[in-house]
Amino acid sequence: MKDAYVKEHIVEKYQQKYDEWESQRRAFEEGEAKQERLQNEAYEKVYTEKRDILVARLEGKMELLSGEIERILTESSIPLRKHISCKARCSTNAVLIDVQLPPAGLFPSEELVSLKNGTTKTKPKTQKRMREEYACYMFSLVSYFAAKVFDVSPAIEQIAVSAHAVRENKAGEEVDEYIYSGRFLRDSLCSAIVEGADPEDLCLSVDNQCNMTKTKVFKAIQPIGVF
Repeated sequence: MKDAYVKEHIVEKYQQKYDEWESQRRAFEEGEAKQERLQNEAYEKVYTEKRDILVARLEGKMELLSGEIERILTESSIPLRKHISCKARCSTNAVLIDVQLPPAGLFPSEELVSLKNGTTKTKPKTQKRMREEYACYMFSLVSYFAAKVFDVSPAIEQIAVSAHAVRENKAGEEVDEYIYSGRFLRDSLCSAIVEGADPEDLCLSVDNQCNMTKTKVFKAIQPIGVF
């Protein structure tokens, strides 16, 4: 009886199991093919975007470079980066960069000093030291951003960088004021970098607007507007 039942139903059961396996195989292969297609589309999109950016850089398509410039500046690894904001505006062979500086109050107000007995202690920085460090930071940041942007495209011939910060005025009110604005030319900046120029000397050697006292106090200025 058992053998007869098996012989009678074996073909039917085999076909049923085969159909189930075949259905699973097709579903698997279709899923793999779909996944491969989606991955290829994603790779193609990334490739196309990077190719277009590279072409825009080489050909100097300034209308496509503003976003790329802002991305590069945003991703830069510099102190207090999250407290800096940048905007870029491009015109023919030129870029205008607007930089919001960190408030001076975010900079360290204490320093570690060595004592004669070999130990160290923390002491407050002088106002003079604080102003010097802030000025050094600002000039270094402006020089760095200018150099980074020139690297974006060989078609960029000049860059204007304007830096502003929120400060307290004499009435104790917070005001957003520009403290530096300078116009950099590619050839002169490249030469200064090769010569190892000091960032402050570099920023003050170009066509600029900067009203800084000998004690590193910055007074408000009007930024360079257009090229």
